[in-house]
Amino acid sequence: MPKRTLDVGCGDGSFSQVIQKFSEEVYGVDISVDAVLLAQKRGIHALTVDLNNSKLPFEDNFFDLVYAGEIIEHLYDCESFIKECARVLKKDGHLIITTPNLASWYNRFLLLMGYRPFFADVGRCPLGKFPVKFATIQEIPHELHLHMFTLRALKELLENEGLYVIKSYGARTDARLPRWLTLIEAVMSHKAFLASHLIVLARKA
Repeated sequence: MPKRTLDVGCGDGSFSQVIQKFSEEVYGVDISVDAVLLAQKRGIHALTVDLNNSKLPFEDNFFDLVYAGEIIEHLYDCESFIKECARVLKKDGHLIITTPNLASWYNRFLLLMGYRPFFADVGRCPLGKFPVKFATIQEIPHELHLHMFTLRALKELLENEGLYVIKSYGARTDARLPRWLTLIEAVMSHKAFLASHLIVLARKA
């Protein structure tokens, strides 16, 4: 069980509370002042931090575990962010990172058809988007994604910053899909490199 855990992008602390069941101390950072106040009310050691302009406000080798869920795709400088995660981790500490998969099974199909991949933004306008007028398939509203990763790219980024990748997993999309697509999605999620979302567990070497 990790003694100290950091939830990067903790929001209102809802998920941080889940982490509390498995960690003695839970810290959080988020760009939203209001969200941080709610997280603090939930007993999370939360701080307001803009990761595009600031480093993590913690000393070196402070955490046993860092969790960064759906964060890295919104940051300007991914390398500096991973370097910061590695800095605040203790030796043999772990990083769990999740992000949408640029090379998901449906994105491969969309590229073949000449459409842009889901969650790969071209500005804030829906340029080059697959016309989904007949089904319930919709992209989940999100802030602008600045970077998109394949499994290989994410692994190489982590390894370049001294983090050894232990395991990778796939996760399903949260979008509403027709039943026949739901079945395909369930099968493809077992292969991380084809899944909708990537989950990577790495250890500080």
